[in-house]
Amino acid sequence: MPDATGQAALKTALEHHKAGRLRPAAQIYRQILEQQPDHGDALHLLGVLACQCGNPSPAVELINKAIACDPDQPDYHGSLGNALKAMARDDEAVVCYRRALELRPDSPALHNNLGVALQHSGRLAEARAAFDRALALRPGAPDLLNNLGMVLHDLDQPAAATAAYRQAIDGAPDYAEAHNNLGVLLSEQGSLTEAIESLRRAIELMPGYGGAWINLGNALRDRGDLAEAVEAFERGLRIGPVSAGAFGNLGKALQALGRRAQAITAYRQAAELAPDAAEPARQLGAALLAEGRRAEAAEALRRALELDPAHAPSHCELALALYQDSDPGPSIAALRDALRADPAFRRARFYLAVLLDQAGEDGAAEAEFAALADGPGDAGFLLDSWAYVKQHSQTSTRFFASVQETLAYAIEQARLEGLVLEFGVLHGNSINFIAERVDGEVHGFDSFQGLPEAWGDNPAGSYSAGGKLPQVHPNVQLHVGLFAETLPGFVAAHPGPVRLINVDCDLYSATNTVFEHLGERIGPGCVLVFDEYICTERWRLDEFRAFQEAAARKGWVYDYLVFSLFTRQAAVIIR
Repeated sequence: MPDATGQAALKTALEHHKAGRLRPAAQIYRQILEQQPDHGDALHLLGVLACQCGNPSPAVELINKAIACDPDQPDYHGSLGNALKAMARDDEAVVCYRRALELRPDSPALHNNLGVALQHSGRLAEARAAFDRALALRPGAPDLLNNLGMVLHDLDQPAAATAAYRQAIDGAPDYAEAHNNLGVLLSEQGSLTEAIESLRRAIELMPGYGGAWINLGNALRDRGDLAEAVEAFERGLRIGPVSAGAFGNLGKALQALGRRAQAITAYRQAAELAPDAAEPARQLGAALLAEGRRAEAAEALRRALELDPAHAPSHCELALALYQDSDPGPSIAALRDALRADPAFRRARFYLAVLLDQAGEDGAAEAEFAALADGPGDAGFLLDSWAYVKQHSQTSTRFFASVQETLAYAIEQARLEGLVLEFGVLHGNSINFIAERVDGEVHGFDSFQGLPEAWGDNPAGSYSAGGKLPQVHPNVQLHVGLFAETLPGFVAAHPGPVRLINVDCDLYSATNTVFEHLGERIGPGCVLVFDEYICTERWRLDEFRAFQEAAARKGWVYDYLVFSLFTRQAAVIIR
């Protein structure tokens, strides 16, 4: 093919290429190369096209051949840098961009691309210098300001990054990526309302911007708007790209909403996407443990510990997943691993001391209790809890490590015919668990507006469902309002004894109200389960105190059926 003909063909190919007609462009480039294998421009442009089509490896080969034909073409070196960057070979890309800039030092695009490669390789100060040089050549360019903002963000200079993003948006108000990046930065700084506005603006400009939907989900979750966060995460994950982090954050939002089964599904997807990352496996293990699926939890936690053996909380959670009161040995081993990873891990040391005591290893237990007393923080409430539990346990008292086991055993022991009640329903997990295991109605009481007064460090309004009622089984009847408002009418309309009460009131005042209204209905054979009975800093002031006072007033004689130091529960049966 004569050179003039080749140049005409190249011009035609370029027209196709620029118009996005990549197949005919590639065909013509190849025809040129059949006639002129050392045609530098055809090699280069066919390489650029390959990179555009997501094939950077052959692109590198083609562009290197072009450079061999003409080593002083800056476009060739720049395109090689682009292909290498697409393969995450950022250090090599930096070399290419620097060579291109030696040949064309006044190119803002090359300085920008150099900055991006430097940023990806962690050379942040050099990246900032490259973006500054690009902006000196193209002052006020929104894309360059956006990239500068990202590197300033990575350099932990939030004020400068914010200014760069805002300047980019001033220059291009419809620049969705800049709105997104500004929203992420504002969210990290705690300016959640403004962050959400920025992220919604990014989505308004580009509804298919999956990353902005995910970032909006994160900001909404941080603000406590969990249902909206779940919707945003799900929208972003449908659009893509998917990531383990996005599924993990979706799982956290679902779990906070009490939607545990869906949270487990999200965590599983995160773990599948990142099989070599410990965090998704940890999240999955913890969620399975909260659901009482201890064997599956142990499997996930062991996987997490294979990947990160020094993570003390995972060892501690594995101890809970393995716990059997008849054989605490595997849990003891896991707790020792937790303390090897973190000798200051107070809860792990407490659990280890208790289990050693239960196993009859008195000397070892005493040593751990002494270390706990002498260690950091106030462990007095833990030691006090165990002293009480040990003093009031009988040979028949069971010890469990999950809410579900405690409830299941309590239901099994509650053989009296009568009312089944729960005080403190929130997301409905425990009341549905109970409803699946009893015949007849289960009555749940909750305002669904959170605590009516402060509880320790938890302000009034904590644990609120925002007035939204949970989905419950058909045999569950909900009574909405403060206990003092709903109990009088309920008691009048429902005669007979109480069979089982799950007390998840937290507050002394709320628990006391329950006993004031139901005290005459509680008699021999009634089983009471308390959700916050021991092992909290104020355990003697709340549910425990209300029950002890009621028992003294009513003359109740009772036995402890269950203690669960891991979940802070206790269950008693009135004799």
